[in-house]
Amino acid sequence: MPGDLYYGDNLDVLRHKVASESVDLIYLDPPFNSDRTYNRIHKESQAQERAFYDTWTWDDAADRAFAELTGHAPATVRVPPALSDMMRALRDFMGTAHRDTMAYLAMMSIRLVEMHRVLRPAGSLYLHCDPTASHYLKMALDAVFGHDNFLSEIIWKRYGAHGNSSRYGAVHDVILFYGKTRSAPFNKQFVPYTDEYAENRFRHVDAAGRHYQEQNLSNPSYRPNLIYPYTASNGITYQPHKNGWKCDLDRMQQLDREGRLHFPKATGGRLRMKMFLDECEGVPVQDVWTDIDLPSTSKERTGYQTQKPLALLERIILSSSNAGDLVLDPFCGCGTTVEAAESLGRKWIGIDIAIRAVDVIKDRLDEKFTKRVWTEYGEPSDVDAAAHLAETNPYDFQWWAVRRLGGQPPKGEKKKGGDGGIDGEITLRDFDSEKRRRVIISVKGGHNLNPDFVKALKTTVDMDKSDYGILVTMYEPSPGMRNVARDCGMVPWASAQDGKLGHRIRIVTVPEILAGTVQLPGRNETPRSHSVPPPVEAREGETLHLPFAPRTPKAKQRKPGPAKAYEAAPTEVRTVAEKGGNPPPSKR
Repeated sequence: MPGDLYYGDNLDVLRHKVASESVDLIYLDPPFNSDRTYNRIHKESQAQERAFYDTWTWDDAADRAFAELTGHAPATVRVPPALSDMMRALRDFMGTAHRDTMAYLAMMSIRLVEMHRVLRPAGSLYLHCDPTASHYLKMALDAVFGHDNFLSEIIWKRYGAHGNSSRYGAVHDVILFYGKTRSAPFNKQFVPYTDEYAENRFRHVDAAGRHYQEQNLSNPSYRPNLIYPYTASNGITYQPHKNGWKCDLDRMQQLDREGRLHFPKATGGRLRMKMFLDECEGVPVQDVWTDIDLPSTSKERTGYQTQKPLALLERIILSSSNAGDLVLDPFCGCGTTVEAAESLGRKWIGIDIAIRAVDVIKDRLDEKFTKRVWTEYGEPSDVDAAAHLAETNPYDFQWWAVRRLGGQPPKGEKKKGGDGGIDGEITLRDFDSEKRRRVIISVKGGHNLNPDFVKALKTTVDMDKSDYGILVTMYEPSPGMRNVARDCGMVPWASAQDGKLGHRIRIVTVPEILAGTVQLPGRNETPRSHSVPPPVEAREGETLHLPFAPRTPKAKQRKPGPAKAYEAAPTEVRTVAEKGGNPPPSKR
């Protein structure tokens, strides 16, 4: 069964689409609160840098999160009293000088409440963070999960060395491991012995050439029933330790028959057991992980600066889940968790707020697996949803429109106004001549459309020496725009199958794209594009595929001043819903 891949705010998805007590394991790697420039999700995405900056700034979304945490949550959301008390205390402790940190904690804490709800009683959660916020997040986790359900703090060494003249180099991350209850399963993992360790510890070799080390056969505590002299197969009788042997006589004789007893050379030496190197799983994994990294030259690299190694997620998934379990990553980024889960035979849910991240995951999974293993939810499938995306996130709208048309967004996204009007491109092969053609795509999601957009695209096509230009508009273009497009001329090689195909500059609307009526002037040979999502498949019990509540676009308003909830007493905090309004689009 395909995994579920959601585009959207993970708080909305958790609340409306994931059933209570349905998930076995959650791994989350949210953007850290230490360095926004470094921790944007994709090094080439200005949109994501902006989205992450907004996420950890005190704004309306953080205001609502804090209000919900301190007594004004919806009736279906159960915030632990300890978490409410902690958030009020932290607000008083941090003051106005650390509003961004409070925004980070408020946005994370309300999501942790939902994650706790969706976990099964024997479920586990791993929260990946850095030392700048790990202590605050641990307090929030203690309040949500209970401090008795804290299981481990894992230190992962992600870098070799960092030079810093004023402090020690920061080379590690923190992974906080919690169980919903103490019954959370744990499958011990092992790392292979180093050659040096094996040579030093397994220095004995038996007659069959097997390397082994000696193990103590003495019981750690007094056991009178295990105190007996043992006459071994070599004819020597060995006296037990004062506490007795580790095993009874029958087991001792079996070890002897199997050649698993080490007989001391010295008279009166201690009888010991052989532990063979070829039967050992290795060293049990401890809470400091230094054996996993992701070199810059690794083939795993997808372009995400904060990408985690596949081996890291495989270790976590193998440790705290079993085949067939459901794994959730609410900040799935480039999809390392979902790839690991799919490879290891787990069901999975991945959520990300960026369409481009969802696209990267689709590409990654399609490249790795022979059949499609994902079902996508949340991307616009009708005109209203596309218009909402254009209004709330124009960058993701551009990306979505290009991919839906069958194109590929350009590599190395530029800042707005610095991309020369190129939002994407398509590679075509002529229907008749088999010659390859390049098509430039420009996307406009706003209402203010005028002929200058067509002229600008014509100029870009000429300067780029491309063959065609397509202007994608969310709304119906003006007659003047269509006239200018017709005046840009025809191309002699275009197919006569459709009169529009001969225009060098063509205007295409989003409703036309969604209706599937757009014909391209050639066979599309653009590198893989998820222009058509798969049909929705119902899934019982694990995910609740309920439609998002429709949102009515609102008139743009001036940016509000500083949020009042941060400094107001809890009784003065009121959510937008309580005031009778519609909440603005959520941010991550």
